Amino acid sequence: MSRRYGINIPRNTMSHWMEVGADLLQPLWKLLVSDLRKSSYVKADETPIDYLSPGHGSTRKGYLWLYQNPAHNTIVYDWQTGRDSSCLAAILGNAYEEDTFRGILQSDGHGAYNKWAGDNEGITQSGCWTHARRKFYDNWRKTPACGKDPAPHPATLPDRGKYKDSAPEVRKYYRRRQSRLITKRLHHLITKVKNKHLPKSGLGGAAAYALNQWSKLIVYLHHGEVHIDNNSVERGVRPTKIGIKNWLFIGGGETGWRSAVLYTMVENCRILGKDPYAHLKWVFEKLLTMTNQDDLHKLLPAAWVKTLDEEKEAAA
Repeated sequence: MSRRYGINIPRNTMSHWMEVGADLLQPLWKLLVSDLRKSSYVKADETPIDYLSPGHGSTRKGYLWLYQNPAHNTIVYDWQTGRDSSCLAAILGNAYEEDTFRGILQSDGHGAYNKWAGDNEGITQSGCWTHARRKFYDNWRKTPACGKDPAPHPATLPDRGKYKDSAPEVRKYYRRRQSRLITKRLHHLITKVKNKHLPKSGLGGAAAYALNQWSKLIVYLHHGEVHIDNNSVERGVRPTKIGIKNWLFIGGGETGWRSAVLYTMVENCRILGKDPYAHLKWVFEKLLTMTNQDDLHKLLPAAWVKTLDEEKEAAA
């Protein structure tokens, strides 16, 4: 606006606009959280984001937490200034809430996930093979000579067959017939690596991580709907890393929720391959005239896409 039209909009005004927009969208964000809790399989991850509260001279570290509902292909962002299990409870609930998530929680080996799962009943933890693989791969890149050791080759994972995009029942069948044997061999090789290397060495640390996570890493063998890795939710981290190059940090620990709400709505549109601006414009216009808040589900990105398809079909 300043460069093209000579209109200077104060930073405070733009920040206020973001707050108004996030405040209007927050009920939709809460609906996505509610749907997430009702699902039986959730992926989770977190990424550090600096924030700078007014009056403080240096930034502090906060976190954007990401939760994916693979069944509905939706993602939810949440802002927290910490990284402990209470952050998970803010979205997935706790033992005292009736709608607390119950099912399979897939994540990396961060202790907060273990703590939250231990405090709540009905949770099965699933690990991420990409995280386990990455530790071997990083060490392999630094010291190519380690390829002579009986470590798993970094180019392979025990579930990359042609059936990986098939129905859950098909995946479960082939995993039990094929992947289970591969994981047994990997366990044998990784155990040999652990016994040959010091715990603080690159390979020793990679082997220890994999073996400590083993019971979680093989959960996917028994559940066809579970993915072998956490890659799909980790892809939701990328937009934040691109954004940091522009905005550097969040302007206060108490304002990060705005970013979480806005990221949630924008990224769910992108997942569906639709223009986030078109959806937000449509939503804001609808919200101004809606009198029945029970119809808010109709404003979610997936419902909006369905409405567009129906209108297109009717017009044809």
